[in-house]
Amino acid sequence: MPELNFHKIDKTQEKPNVLIIGDNALINNFLNKSLLLSNCQIFFSHKSLDKEILKKTNYVFCFSQDLSLIKEILTLTPPATKLLFAIEASSGKDILENKIRQLSLEAKVNFRIVRYPFVYGPGMPKEASQHLKELDSLSKEQALFISDFIYGLLKAMFGGRTNGESFTLIGESKVLGWRAKISFQEEQKIFSPPKIKKPIFYLLIVLLILVITFPVTSLALWGWLGTQSLKQAKTMLLQGNLLKAQRKSLSAQSFFQKGEEQTEQLRMAKLNQFFDLGETTAEGFYYLLQAGTKTQNLLRAVFQKQTVNFNGLIEEIKTDLDWSFNQLSLAESQFSQNPEVEQISEARNLILQARQGVALLPELIGLREKQTYLVLLQNNSELRPTGGFIGSYGLLTFNEGQLIDFEVKDIYSADGQLKGYVEPPSDLEKYLGEASWYLRDANWDPDFPTSAARAAWFLEKETGRKVDGVMAINLTFAQRLLKAVGEIELPDYQEKINEANFFERAEYYSEINFFPGSTQKQDFLGSVIRILFEKVKTSEEKTWFALAKNIWPSLKTKDLIFWLAEPQAMKMVTSLGWDGAIKEVKCQTLRNSCLADYLMVVEANVGINKANYFLKRSFSHRLQIKEDQTIQETLRLNYQNTSSSESFPGGRYKSYVRLYTPAGSILKELKIINPLNGETTEVSEKEIKEEHGKEVFGFLLEIPIKESRSVEAVWELPQKFTEATEQYLFLLQKQPGINDEAFSFWFVSPANLKILTKGIKGSQTSEGFLFNPSFNQDLVFEINLVR
Repeated sequence: MPELNFHKIDKTQEKPNVLIIGDNALINNFLNKSLLLSNCQIFFSHKSLDKEILKKTNYVFCFSQDLSLIKEILTLTPPATKLLFAIEASSGKDILENKIRQLSLEAKVNFRIVRYPFVYGPGMPKEASQHLKELDSLSKEQALFISDFIYGLLKAMFGGRTNGESFTLIGESKVLGWRAKISFQEEQKIFSPPKIKKPIFYLLIVLLILVITFPVTSLALWGWLGTQSLKQAKTMLLQGNLLKAQRKSLSAQSFFQKGEEQTEQLRMAKLNQFFDLGETTAEGFYYLLQAGTKTQNLLRAVFQKQTVNFNGLIEEIKTDLDWSFNQLSLAESQFSQNPEVEQISEARNLILQARQGVALLPELIGLREKQTYLVLLQNNSELRPTGGFIGSYGLLTFNEGQLIDFEVKDIYSADGQLKGYVEPPSDLEKYLGEASWYLRDANWDPDFPTSAARAAWFLEKETGRKVDGVMAINLTFAQRLLKAVGEIELPDYQEKINEANFFERAEYYSEINFFPGSTQKQDFLGSVIRILFEKVKTSEEKTWFALAKNIWPSLKTKDLIFWLAEPQAMKMVTSLGWDGAIKEVKCQTLRNSCLADYLMVVEANVGINKANYFLKRSFSHRLQIKEDQTIQETLRLNYQNTSSSESFPGGRYKSYVRLYTPAGSILKELKIINPLNGETTEVSEKEIKEEHGKEVFGFLLEIPIKESRSVEAVWELPQKFTEATEQYLFLLQKQPGINDEAFSFWFVSPANLKILTKGIKGSQTSEGFLFNPSFNQDLVFEINLVR
């Protein structure tokens, strides 16, 4: 039976069966909620066992102290089932624990034992509340809030290497990687008033009397304080102060807990739900922040060569993310149509991606074995299929979790070492005029896994260096890093470089007096990268957060993409969408009822200049279902070349354009229009071929300086619209290196069809259904058709 991952619910897999044995309603209720979110099938048992259920159970949580019942469990439990025995940490229980351990070892089962103090929380019976009040000071201090208790149970059951171990959930368990987050002591700190002057003191006495006298007033106070603390935590997070944000989220938990306890006593069910929701949200937020803080510590250790237990820290981050996802999922289900649900949903999606990204870290940072990566530094001012012209490259090396080397080299220093002849693709030879193929043009294929593997091959042939992966970085990504860390100074150049002047200075130093083999580009970019890395190494907490905020958008916009040689690690990269691959459109409904569509516009600047820096582009796409049920698509690309002269780095924009459409699409028309005089030119010379399961239409486009051009392409899809068609699914892929641009999509259908959209919002107009999203990432349009 695989380990449960509380971050991911896969409804296609068989549900794990979990048996909870015990009659504590508080524990059963909260444990049940947590397990249901992980798609578990839950069974309960109190004093007697259902033998058939036990035989098919994968996990057993036993809270019973009845030794005869425990013996029966051990006798009937299958060897693969994981058992957890929870024992109250009170006098006389040591004998019970020793007996359970002895019996479990004799039965040769997979077991663990958890000792715990008094557990309290919302919804506990009156007698339990009274018992809590009567506890001595030490027992109160050790009392465990229900969320902390459930978190400890889940870590003990589903964590690694817990078989045969005993854990005590009091204060902190370093072995388990657990500690209590909510305690009476913390509550006292939060609510104890500061020393104040007498006039204010008398005023607060009056307010205190009001609070005691009017329960509703105190409830309003707890609700207001909890809400304000959550808002302050969010503000501090955006400012990059994770530790203060954690403290505020912990305060919010305590305030909401106070309100929850009071509404429970007053039997105010509706208000109780509000406070329960606030507490759950605050707790989810707290664990997310804790994961962020630990991730910062891990990255600091990687870049600053600090000694830490990398595997242990990574496991802690995973657990914190799992618990955060668990609590935020619970909160989202309770928010219903509240506006805050969208923010929680975004946070959950972020956690899912972060959880997968964290799982990649051991491979990426060389914990198992040394890893070297080829870094393609792509200049998207000279656009190429995977982002930009490869003017320089770097070699990034990690070993045992630490960055040990990063060097930057000029691309021509490698290409000059190639022995022999490599035949280039026919269109590269035709439009770029290259008689042979080199590393600098290895990214001619827009499918990055294909181009990356080819780049690794070229590097080995040219320099003899083998790599474990390839990452492509556009200058836009480097610009975002500068935005995060701030201005840097290059002493060798007597220059200060920031996000505003980076592009201009990079062009100046890479192209002035340029000739193949020049080291100017290598030296400038190498200096920028080296100083950036040094600044990152010594960065403060806020800078690390700013880096994360700027790296994340680069993954979405594909200004940072990866390919790994190790197949399993590459599968994870692909699932995260960080691979820059040409994708397949997959309908979730029956094939005949779903119409799948695809488009990717790919450009390659073959003018040997940086004209893309001066180019403005917008485009619109129109799909029309015609009377004969054929489906016609019309793409219009609008360009404006703002270059003021033919002199480098600007000049005429000369681009080899490829339109990737569904396999079998039939090109009907392809023309170039001069909007100034309306002159239209049919494109006579074009390439039509099949690549990566797509129909590709390729052609050369030229735009003189200070002029505009429009491209209009019309094609028909191979399939027709039928009575069975109920859904249209359209994937529009973004080319790396293209910045956010204006885009419109028109869906024109017969009048008898009603349009229902999911995800990207649109609006009905007289000309059809219109979408105007930002085109800064891959877009999926899902349209349901109702007759």
